[in-house]
Amino acid sequence: MAPLFGILSVVVGLSAEIPYFKGMLKKEILPDRGAFIIWSVLNVIFFAIALSEGGTWSLIYIATGTISASIKAVFALKYNHSPIKRREKISLAIVLLSLAFWPLTSSPLITLVVTLLIDLTGTWLFFVKIYSDPWTESLLFWGIVTVSALLSIFAVRELDPYVLVFPVYVVIASIAFNVVISLRRRDVSKPKFLKT
Repeated sequence: MAPLFGILSVVVGLSAEIPYFKGMLKKEILPDRGAFIIWSVLNVIFFAIALSEGGTWSLIYIATGTISASIKAVFALKYNHSPIKRREKISLAIVLLSLAFWPLTSSPLITLVVTLLIDLTGTWLFFVKIYSDPWTESLLFWGIVTVSALLSIFAVRELDPYVLVFPVYVVIASIAFNVVISLRRRDVSKPKFLKT
């Protein structure tokens, strides 16, 4: 059953990308540059950790997430012409310091903890973005990401925390993103450039 869940996870995840990328091209969805740069780098690290710990079919989910996050980061860099914000500089400094520390340890647990702390930096940037601009993100996308991550959990053959931590983290974060976006849309008017 694990291969089936791994394949379903990827198919469901890819189905979320189509409307997200369409929204990006229409400039209705504006990915956060700091968050997606951090997530691109970290997806590569999560992939390496899961691979070294015996991940198989669940790795497909992480690989597709890496490609997706990288495309969004490039798009955000290309179309976000605002000056780099102080919070982005602080977050990227934390990431660089953490990445410098990471090779000094041979412990997968410490590597995992450092990696999650770095990811929380990107998640924080994203929360700030969706709190102030909830209309520039997609509820549909993050809902489908939740389902895809749940399916990837079922693709794990053995209950190994090193392999499970990333999809579980994504489920929790994507649910939280949808809650914040939904609640903030009640209080924040849709920007004129997004109104049809």
